[in-house]
Amino acid sequence: LRDIVNGFHAAQPLRRGIQKEELKSRAKLPGPPRLFDEALATAVAEGALVDDGQTVRLPDFAIALDATRRLLADRFLAALNAAPYAPPAPADYEIDGDTLGALIDRGEVVKVGEGVIYAPDSYAAIEREVLSLIDRDGSLTLAGFRDHFGTSRKYAQATLEYLDQRRVTRRVGDERVRFVGVGSAVRTGGTN
Repeated sequence: LRDIVNGFHAAQPLRRGIQKEELKSRAKLPGPPRLFDEALATAVAEGALVDDGQTVRLPDFAIALDATRRLLADRFLAALNAAPYAPPAPADYEIDGDTLGALIDRGEVVKVGEGVIYAPDSYAAIEREVLSLIDRDGSLTLAGFRDHFGTSRKYAQATLEYLDQRRVTRRVGDERVRFVGVGSAVRTGGTN
């Protein structure tokens, strides 16, 4: 298993790890299907592999951008910080899908929707401010978000839908309210 994961990292240096199902398929372990699960659990327990849920990686593996990608990424990150509530699209800065995926996996950006990417600090500030607006006014509409942040409908809709997905907010008609689920604590701050 370790050799397969090592080979995957060599071939795909911009991806966090190999999909668990792909690893299982490549391993071709004989015997019952649970043999793979047991072998993976043993490798993880021994510190030979790390199970990240959907993917598996070597313990010492970290995504690293080559010099050209790093230069493009740094330009893109500067542009995100310059326009925190209406950030440019990755394609505007020659950021391809592999580089964008690496930036997401490294926690350098937050993807909230197709073509809507924020710097982590900007996203965290938006999340905090949305909750503050909801606390102040009882709810927040898409138009209210757009007007408050001085952004377009595209960013407002994608961001609000992402907040709903993450169970920060909940949509009720045309408004957003705080998400409060069974057994969940009320959120008070942003996360990445």
